[in-house]
Amino acid sequence: MSCRSNIVMKQKDGIYKSIYCHNDGNLEHNGVMLYYHYSDPIKVELLTSLGDISLLEENVFPDTTKEHTFDNRQDFVTVAYHRDRGEDLRFDVYNSKEKLLDDFSKSNINYLYLFEDDKWYVVDKEKGLNLESLEDNLLKENLIDNPSIPYSYEDELAVELMNYVKDFDPYEYNDVYDNDDHAFNDMKRSLATTSGIDTLIESLCNDIQCFASENDLSNHDISDLSKRAFNLLTKLNQYSKVLEKQEDKEMDI
Repeated sequence: MSCRSNIVMKQKDGIYKSIYCHNDGNLEHNGVMLYYHYSDPIKVELLTSLGDISLLEENVFPDTTKEHTFDNRQDFVTVAYHRDRGEDLRFDVYNSKEKLLDDFSKSNINYLYLFEDDKWYVVDKEKGLNLESLEDNLLKENLIDNPSIPYSYEDELAVELMNYVKDFDPYEYNDVYDNDDHAFNDMKRSLATTSGIDTLIESLCNDIQCFASENDLSNHDISDLSKRAFNLLTKLNQYSKVLEKQEDKEMDI
């Protein structure tokens, strides 16, 4: 029998956006997964933008060069009803935490996970309707050993970009950057603004055009770099949309 859960994010405008997850909603899976892999607000927003999901995994996006559907899933990739099975995009919004918890109490959902003020909270319906620290619950149940270092989706993208640029042209990489730390920090500065992300996107588009013009399409290295460029392009476009959305909300506030 499925262990159902709601995954909720309090947005900058004070609205609570809630998606439904059908499988593995217990602390052992969704609790640990959210704690370790979704502690960055942008990645949480990318997750909730999928709408209701069947299964939560550590990655929001699949490899765009391979098939990922509801019935043919890529490993370690979240499975969403809208994106992966073509259903209507579904999620719920609440103006108050009280209404959110009231609806949860009347539902057949087992767990509620709330991301608020850059921290995860959990409600286990069997124990009542109190919001408690997810970290404290995971420590209490011996599901984690120690509190984790805060995770940044921006860091993940910066590392992926750094490694791609190094593999694409190692000679230019060594000319431009003193070391990997220099490259990593440069990528993070670019990811901090929509204009910087647009520059990265433009560069990747140029690379993809370069790959398309290659005569030797069977070259494994070119094929691998091309796939990585496409995947990075997808991630950066989604990341840029979320960043723009957050900036607009901050201006409204």
